Amino acid sequence: MTHFTDWLQSELNERGWGPADLAKRMGSYPATVSNVLNGLRNPGPDFCRGVARALGYPQEFVFRLAGLITDPTPENYDPEAALAAHLIANLPPEKRAAALDYLRYLAQTAQPPPTASPTTLKTKSRATPARER
Repeated sequence: MTHFTDWLQSELNERGWGPADLAKRMGSYPATVSNVLNGLRNPGPDFCRGVARALGYPQEFVFRLAGLITDPTPENYDPEAALAAHLIANLPPEKRAAALDYLRYLAQTAQPPPTASPTTLKTKSRATPARER
């Protein structure tokens, strides 16, 4: 449980929030959040759903951190990809299209340029001296 509480405290610190701020956004009581952070109470499903909603994370991500999902993490599970899918799914349709366009752009520009084929290299090397003459 220490991993979950350390993660949650870190999230609060990054946002400049205290337990009362998180509780308000979760629709919970500050004492409930404090009890979880101090290890006096284990986070349950409702608590984790509230944390996920308040912090903008997918529920599965928070549930795994809290130890509520005990099955092995799938090999292809990527928490950042899950977060991206969660964020996109919660956008209004007009913004979702723009986000997907931007992700397509990033994916296309992240790939290395195709290597030149031997035929292309021969053509270019022959053409260069001819232009110089």
